[in-house]
Amino acid sequence: MKKTKNLILCLICTSLIAPQFAAAQTENSTGKEYSSGLTGIYQNRRSELFASRAWDALFGDLSALNSGITDFELARLNKKELRLLRNSVYAKYGHIFNSDELTAYFSNFAWYKPAKKVTDKDLTENELKLIERITAFENINENAAQIKLSDEKTGIWQVIPVAASGWAERFVFYYDGKMDYLFSQMAQLKMAYEYRGTCEIKGNALIFSVKEMIFTLPTTDIEKSGAFGWEFLTVHPNKITFENPIVLKFPLSPIAEENIAAGAEKPYYRKTLKIGSVKYYKCDDNPTNRY
Repeated sequence: MKKTKNLILCLICTSLIAPQFAAAQTENSTGKEYSSGLTGIYQNRRSELFASRAWDALFGDLSALNSGITDFELARLNKKELRLLRNSVYAKYGHIFNSDELTAYFSNFAWYKPAKKVTDKDLTENELKLIERITAFENINENAAQIKLSDEKTGIWQVIPVAASGWAERFVFYYDGKMDYLFSQMAQLKMAYEYRGTCEIKGNALIFSVKEMIFTLPTTDIEKSGAFGWEFLTVHPNKITFENPIVLKFPLSPIAEENIAAGAEKPYYRKTLKIGSVKYYKCDDNPTNRY
């Protein structure tokens, strides 16, 4: 009886809030679809295989700044690299830097023509949002007061608070310090399936050491379906084990609660956890329900 009651409540909440979060699924995922069409979808999926558009920008490809650099790409950069990436937005417009180090770095690229003092008024809304996100990663302080998540973190945290036609992007925390990140089951041209590793919290940072990646390589054997858009028809899952784990560092906020049924007769709360710039919702206490 209790299970039936919970199921009915879940269905009611889903019908109330699903439209509200339909757009948020893309907005809050690891890679917002900045570029449309088949090429854009492919580029977004490719970045999940650790092909970093942030590094493209650091090596002078200005178009990468507008390609939807993800939190996972920022999490791989150290503070020096984050500073360079943030200032590349200003360098793009010919900003005159007071720093000799920044001037020397951007002078490596033919496009850098220092001409004026660039202010935030000269930047686009997307560029300002990117700078805000980069700054949050720069402000990671492993020596700050420790954020304590305790055993509350164990379970599945998804970028949307309700089930759709499949799982969306999600972190999975285990009791023993292991952690996985699984990509959306609804993604188009899916190449990366999941990262597997361990996690620790230092100060205000979540440190994810990725030891394995489950993925498939792209092919031209594709088809567009009504359910999930573009899909690979031939899939051969592979696993890479990293001899030296890929270390990702995300700014972390304490666990909070949010009423995800605003406007309904009765509130329906879910625990939330902000990792990087993305808010995740606790959808299951049992990490084994990850698929």
